[in-house]
Amino acid sequence: MFEWPAVKLIWQQPLAIERLGELTTKTLLIIGKEDSPDNLRAADYFRKHSDARIIEIPGADHMVNLTHPEKLYHHINGFIKK
Repeated sequence: MFEWPAVKLIWQQPLAIERLGELTTKTLLIIGKEDSPDNLRAADYFRKHSDARIIEIPGADHMVNLTHPEKLYHHINGFIKK
């Protein structure tokens, strides 16, 4: 049986989530409305703490690129052109 060394978790300070407001680059977050709770929670943090453009695609889960490629392309292309 293997013995695994103890792992010490070291968290970046301040937490990255608390620094979202520092983003200066145009940011696009595309998420499916049926995405995982963790991803939906991340989108909420972006809404509250950054100027990111957030697009929710109805009926999509976390694999938007596979299930809704045309919509994904449309939103990315529109974002780039602005």
